[in-house]
Amino acid sequence: MKTISIIFLLVLSEVVPAQNIFYPTLNKTYKTIDECIPQGWSLFDSLSGDFNGDQIKDLVGIIEYKDTISEARPNGSSIVTSPRILLIFFKNRNGSLDLKLQHNTFLLRNGEDMRYEVFPQLIIKKGVLSIHYDLFHDYLTYKIRFQNSYFYLIGATVRGIHGGQCSKEDINFNTKKFYKTSYFIGEEKNKEIKHLYLKELKPIRMEDFKMPLTYKLPGDYTL
Repeated sequence: MKTISIIFLLVLSEVVPAQNIFYPTLNKTYKTIDECIPQGWSLFDSLSGDFNGDQIKDLVGIIEYKDTISEARPNGSSIVTSPRILLIFFKNRNGSLDLKLQHNTFLLRNGEDMRYEVFPQLIIKKGVLSIHYDLFHDYLTYKIRFQNSYFYLIGATVRGIHGGQCSKEDINFNTKKFYKTSYFIGEEKNKEIKHLYLKELKPIRMEDFKMPLTYKLPGDYTL
């Protein structure tokens, strides 16, 4: 068994050698989103919407590294995957794009869930960007808004089924309200609902939110 394992690891190391990922440093202004995509990367997804209330459609994009490499992640793990970067641009009246946010680690990658393929879904509504994930056991939604000159995480919903128990945690960082619902499958009538006011809460600057399901909240909750 040890011999087989060693051979497998040697083959794997030849197919996907461990590499250090150096995230690109992008310029501040571009004419188009295609112009900003560095060599070796591709556009994974994009969506337009007004983030700053100037009635001009801004742009959010996801770029993905074309190769598969070993990437160190903020939770301490190392995963063989294609890194992804979240980009948010403000569009000017002359059509140019100003880069306002580049987040190298926030987006989940393929291989970080029991369902190997992980697709971040983008939604823009009333100036709020929602990023949603359908994972094997969990359903995650993170809400991001531009306020006070920065992009902040202002809300999140984490739903899941673990050990036959269904749970939903919904949090609003602006109102400081936290709602938690839980029940066992087939026993929804015995649903337990908690309404909490967490006065310590405040919106999180996106630069400080490194990765989903790793941010510790008051009350021993993880977002």
